Amino acid sequence: STINDVSFIRGIKSFISPYTSAPYPHYLSDPSFFDASSVSMVYTNLGADSSQLTNFRYDIYDQDENFINSGITNDPNITPFTVRRTDFPVEDFPIFPDLGTETAEFPFISRYTSTAFGNTYKINDTIRGKQIFNHYYSYDDGSAEKAYALTGAGVKLAYEFNTPTGDSLKAMLFNFPRMLHNDNEDLTIELIVWDNLQTDPIYVAELLVEPNYTNADEFFRIPLDEPVFVEGKFYIGYRQNDATKIYVGYDVNNNNSDKLNYQIGETWYTSTFNGSLLLRADFGNGEVL
Repeated sequence: STINDVSFIRGIKSFISPYTSAPYPHYLSDPSFFDASSVSMVYTNLGADSSQLTNFRYDIYDQDENFINSGITNDPNITPFTVRRTDFPVEDFPIFPDLGTETAEFPFISRYTSTAFGNTYKINDTIRGKQIFNHYYSYDDGSAEKAYALTGAGVKLAYEFNTPTGDSLKAMLFNFPRMLHNDNEDLTIELIVWDNLQTDPIYVAELLVEPNYTNADEFFRIPLDEPVFVEGKFYIGYRQNDATKIYVGYDVNNNNSDKLNYQIGETWYTSTFNGSLLLRADFGNGEVL
């Protein structure tokens, strides 16, 4: 038998491409640098009958539930046993206003109405999310389905970010899952910051750091010895000092593998594994997340 239902598979990931979060003052300095030109949702018809979706929309609110922005379309019939993606052009810029705060969260709701027979379960016709503006840049959704590691002593990892405004980088946020061994307490990494992978780093940590394990989707904040000024493109990462692998959480639902680089010998390579590393560039003074 079949289930007569139309259901969301995936809601909107982020309104600030390609990031899932960015420092709020950075966004406000140049919203056009961040604002996505379109967002998308993925949904499916599990039943044997076509269904017409009306009032297919998203609505954005501020933290006090004041309306901010929206997009709406009437999608055509979704045929039986079909998976479909709908793109919403974003037309109102900037998407997010200045609330006069250092950080902000903007809840958003995505929903539709199915007007035909064959949509038994209404609970999966609505999906909720948040656009987060904290003190850090992130490509990940905060959840690690897999883990990523380098092989060999002395190899380096560099994760690319880009900011429209100059600011002082203060820390790196890592997700270190416990994978295959319990040896992290005996291992060390050397934090590094670059503004160009073809030149010397602009920062190398004075002391080696132990990559402390984190629980589930938590992050371990490792402060830099001193703030490092960055503007435009920059890279954060580390040198692995031992041959034993040090695993970092990997989000397979957001693909930014083109930003992930590793060095063997004198040559830099770009990762070929689809996903996003749970490594974040932190401009704040926060504690462990």
